[in-house]
Amino acid sequence: MQYLKSIAPDKPGQLKPRKPIDPDAFLRYVTSQGITFSDLNTKGQDRVTPEQLRKQLKEGRSQNFRSIVHLALTVSQLVGDPGPVEKRGDALRVSIVERYALTFVEEGGILKLQAIEFLDPEGD
Repeated sequence: MQYLKSIAPDKPGQLKPRKPIDPDAFLRYVTSQGITFSDLNTKGQDRVTPEQLRKQLKEGRSQNFRSIVHLALTVSQLVGDPGPVEKRGDALRVSIVERYALTFVEEGGILKLQAIEFLDPEGD
């Protein structure tokens, strides 16, 4: 969460990170299998490998890049706890103000990000 806060845009509504996203730093928090992005509005799902995500973060233009920046903005505006944490099998699902759900799994003794779900039906 702290890394997300560090890259959050300076102004609400802006989708340009405060500083360039360091792909290697971000990928330290992602599973070795990659990450799944899903969006309630489009009902779409995109599974990307770490290599694909590294390229998307460097280019800074993909929908997944924009999702990460929007998530960072949402996290940076949190006051208090993000929301409920739910255990699902071997995974933990953390709700972020009913806008996002992040799924983490343990890998090498460390919780790693496996999925980002955008849940806002209004698409804000």
